[in-house]
Amino acid sequence: MSMYSSNENILRPISLALVDLFAQASEAKTTIKHLKVIYKLEDKSCMVDAKLSSQVPITEITNALMSQIDYLINSLISNYQTVYRNNYLSKVIFEADLDTLGIVYDSVKVTCVMRANLKNLDSKDLILNALVATVQAEQSELVERPVTGLKLNLKRKKLRNFALIFDYAKDPQERVYQTGFVNSLIKSLSTLIQAYCSFTERHQASISLCFNLLNRKNLQIAQGQIYPTKKLRLFNGFVLPQEAKYLIKQVDQILMLVGNSKVNGLQLIRHPNGEYISRFQIVYTADDMIAQNNVLDINLSSSQQLANILTKIIDTCSLSKDLHDWKSIINADMQLVCNEWKVKSNSYQLIHSFKDPSISFKSAKFLLNDVNNKAKGKAVINSFCLVTQHKGLRELGINLSQHINLEQHSHPMQVPTLNQFFKPKSKLYYNFALGSGGYALQSERYLGWAKS
Repeated sequence: MSMYSSNENILRPISLALVDLFAQASEAKTTIKHLKVIYKLEDKSCMVDAKLSSQVPITEITNALMSQIDYLINSLISNYQTVYRNNYLSKVIFEADLDTLGIVYDSVKVTCVMRANLKNLDSKDLILNALVATVQAEQSELVERPVTGLKLNLKRKKLRNFALIFDYAKDPQERVYQTGFVNSLIKSLSTLIQAYCSFTERHQASISLCFNLLNRKNLQIAQGQIYPTKKLRLFNGFVLPQEAKYLIKQVDQILMLVGNSKVNGLQLIRHPNGEYISRFQIVYTADDMIAQNNVLDINLSSSQQLANILTKIIDTCSLSKDLHDWKSIINADMQLVCNEWKVKSNSYQLIHSFKDPSISFKSAKFLLNDVNNKAKGKAVINSFCLVTQHKGLRELGINLSQHINLEQHSHPMQVPTLNQFFKPKSKLYYNFALGSGGYALQSERYLGWAKS
């Protein structure tokens, strides 16, 4: 039974945030393609994150549609508040696509984020209680779809928070709805958390791990992120092997901790101060031999090899030598084959933040042309994003690609004129993409907030 009516005042920020979103979409003559609503229970605040488009008539913006979305979100949040009655539920995140009929129900995704730092309650017990409550909710049909995922955020020897994910798009091959979790899965989960929290060495990587809960017999990682503590600096243009050694050691610790996992990606983020931070992506592998071979050699040779690879990636992809005050992000595919890293960069992004609210769009055009000129012969700007708030330009994001025919796209930057629709509290992202006729506005992103 829904508790929407009893929680109407508590959840009113969602209604207010949706009103602002629909007003923005109507004024800008755009349609809503995707909607994300984050409701924080502690301060009863709401954030709406929506993808808008004027290219395809997807959804007619009407009061009836807004009421439908409002009721569905409020009902779901009320139900999950009933499931997790204890005070560890901190926020509920609702996501869905929209089409001409409204919400695409099979695209709904609900994430319940739980605090794990409560006094007198062990983090392992909190997760166990949440899993038990979830199965009971399935059995009583308070939730109509099975829980599909579990996310753990572990940082500095503690479980900071965890989340249970209900992804309606995932169709389980076997019936798991209303079935309990096998003890071996619970034990593996408890062992992993205990091993991370009892780590004895001084430095330890933070990790974010997502597990597949459609398999309720064995703990199976879906994907994860490793955040090493070591920050990298270039010395005369090179990454030093002793710095690479720290990365290998911390990644190895996590691979040994998380069974049946392998590295499949790398992200390098350079801040304007010249420091690089790294993130390693891991995924599930059913091949035990691959998982065993992922145990890394930690020696001078392996450290030098990784240092050379990182240096090459930065040197090949980065424009940071010419753009010191920009933040840059390099994404690369990465795998370990016969004790050797195989790495291939797949995207490069530049981000510039504007502190002066009077910055105009002409300034953004100047910066775009500057980056375009510096990238000539090396990469092409395939898309860019202008972020606005309070009638000012807040951020410029540029995506570059080395996989586009450089000769075909050697023409000067032609930035279209923007239709500027501003809201006092909202943040708008204008996403432009490169096409056969140059750069065109492809979509918009809206961020809005409301609080009771």
